[in-house]
Amino acid sequence: MGDNSASSSGSADTSTSDTVQHPEQEINVLITGFGPFKAQYPINPSWEIARSLPSTLHLPPSPHAPGGTKVNLRVHPRAIRVAYAVVESVVPGLWEGEDGWRPDWGVHIGMAAGREFYCLEKRAAGFGYKVGDVEGCLPDKAGTEGDVLEPGIEVEDVVGVWKGRVGGADVRASEDAGRYLCEYILHESLGFLRGGEREGKCLFLHVPAGVNEVDVERGRRVVLGLVEAVVEVGWEGGAREQGGGGEKEAVKGFVGGGSVRERVGL
Repeated sequence: MGDNSASSSGSADTSTSDTVQHPEQEINVLITGFGPFKAQYPINPSWEIARSLPSTLHLPPSPHAPGGTKVNLRVHPRAIRVAYAVVESVVPGLWEGEDGWRPDWGVHIGMAAGREFYCLEKRAAGFGYKVGDVEGCLPDKAGTEGDVLEPGIEVEDVVGVWKGRVGGADVRASEDAGRYLCEYILHESLGFLRGGEREGKCLFLHVPAGVNEVDVERGRRVVLGLVEAVVEVGWEGGAREQGGGGEKEAVKGFVGGGSVRERVGL
């Protein structure tokens, strides 16, 4: 699994005797992966990548975190079974902090067998699940009506930064999470967090099906690059048009406490 910590490639020791010392920001990030998917995929790359990650990631100083950032990565200790009922039972404990460790935000990882690229999902629907899981079961959300939930950060902005952190890997935003367990767990997490201080603070990453050493190492680099990108975009925030009235919505506080969105007139 390699070293137990990692540093951004651009990090540098900026401390000197004649500079102001700033404390290091610290955030907790949850990571999950899925288990085997039927006979075709006895090894799920999402779990292989997740369990290869270091426990900490140190990011260099930035205008928003002049002392740098320490990211505590907590990988859920077991691959999540590809079953709707299991996801429903597991999700609350992931976010409540079963042992006192409470994530600020999280990334679910899953496999997209037909894709040769990595993609960050933009939304998750709460309806239309018509394909049975590994136990042959369907969830209650198999109907034709329901809500659609989105992460509380601009996915396209994250991808724009992410592309520069992955050593040339093909990373994209996606409009279609597949209406299977991957989309289901994202919807379950976003639904669980809705209305609280961490509303919207969950993402889903789809990875290709490869499980050899090179594939896993590339996936590891992609996930760490994604974490860096979310920290940068989340802290920097931004403003975007809402509707036709000229009002804008500033995205703030994706990392750490506070509301996901703050309405402001700009």
